[in-house]
Amino acid sequence: MYSYKRVKGNRYIMLEDGDPINNHLGNPFPALTEERALQFMVELKIIQYNEFIPPEDRLRTSFTYCVLSTMMEASGRTFPLTVDDEIQWDRAFRLNPGPPLLLLEQRVINQAKVGLQSPWVNLDLNYCSTPEEMRENGTAFVPANIIAELNGILSSFLPVERFMVMLLSRYMVFGITLPVLWVADRIDDTCLADGYWVFGRYAGPRKFKREKDLLLYRLSFLKKLQIAYRNGEKGLPV
Repeated sequence: MYSYKRVKGNRYIMLEDGDPINNHLGNPFPALTEERALQFMVELKIIQYNEFIPPEDRLRTSFTYCVLSTMMEASGRTFPLTVDDEIQWDRAFRLNPGPPLLLLEQRVINQAKVGLQSPWVNLDLNYCSTPEEMRENGTAFVPANIIAELNGILSSFLPVERFMVMLLSRYMVFGITLPVLWVADRIDDTCLADGYWVFGRYAGPRKFKREKDLLLYRLSFLKKLQIAYRNGEKGLPV
């Protein structure tokens, strides 16, 4: 069971079965504000009661845990990040050529098209392994103006926000554009969750509903943590 306990001042430590929670390197988690500790506990309880997540995977299923755990060890890292190469395989600009997936993908991408100021493009699927191979095979590249816009957004982020993009893009596996736009508040939780299903993990409706509900919870908690960092909340590791 997950809980939290007041230690001193208005700070609280997180507990799992009565013992303090440690990060991925075994170091004790920082004492958090009561609001943040409560948020973290609720997220962990939601994950705990999901029968498809084994006990050993519960903590790392929490985006909040992943962010706080990493930032504890960041030691002032800025998490430099660009979209230059990764975007060339981004499914947001390479939709399936035909139904039924094309229709589903178009619905997901509609909000992202509004979130981008640059004109959106739909290129052929990229089966190459490197940019060099793309040139050899005449595979179209994502236009430079889109890359410049997304890199400009990334440059305005806090280090922790760039790490959130890295975390989400590795989790989503289909691309980096939607994670960037989500952190920038240009698309909502549902758009990102639908993108995960349509582009990266296509499954039947029942499985999609189950996974989407949990993902939406996790994204909502991650967004609250992002806002806390933006507001300079004390006690958060940086």
